[in-house]
Amino acid sequence: MKARKGGAIEHGVARGRKAASPKPPKEPPGSAPPASLGRVEGLVPSTDPTAPDFAWWPIDRVKPWVQNPRKNARAVGKVADSIRAFGWGRPLVVNAWPKCAGELIIGHTAWLAAHELKLELVPVRVRRMEPAAAHALAIADNKLGEIADWDPDELGRIVGSGEISPEQMAIAGFSSAELELLANPVHPPGHTTIEASTEHECPKCGFKWRSDKPKAGAAEKAA
Repeated sequence: MKARKGGAIEHGVARGRKAASPKPPKEPPGSAPPASLGRVEGLVPSTDPTAPDFAWWPIDRVKPWVQNPRKNARAVGKVADSIRAFGWGRPLVVNAWPKCAGELIIGHTAWLAAHELKLELVPVRVRRMEPAAAHALAIADNKLGEIADWDPDELGRIVGSGEISPEQMAIAGFSSAELELLANPVHPPGHTTIEASTEHECPKCGFKWRSDKPKAGAAEKAA
């Protein structure tokens, strides 16, 4: 309201006091992250759903680790197919350490695939790591995946059920020969599967062990 001249209030503001600055409205969860995201040092916390710990960077802002011992050329086409079909499964990880800012830690193949797809922006997660530690993480990211194994029975079930189409499995990197073998597994002669397992315990020392009863393979049954 507007008071008469000389009154205690003019234009709705008490004399001698400054008008309080309006507080910006709180952004709802899932809103766009702040423009500065990705330019801060260290790993951006992901506890706030309005500020996820990655940002979209111009692809030319990301630099490869030129001494990377992992040779990626053979996989670039397949990764490009995956990004085209499914989008990004995870962001690239880059370093914010001085003198190597923007250097890739994880995602060299995906970065090359993004170039092949002529993408202008790539998703990036920022870490601040000493170069030696960053390079060790890059090697670990590639090497540790080699330790894992596939469950052929479960893969065969997925292929046979049609849950994932043959086209999608091909994009995932499986050849037609591999898919055929998964759908129609061939067991070698003498192949056995476990029919039952019994646990035993020594009554004197308490030592426990298991004994498995093998089920004869098809070749043995035929004999």
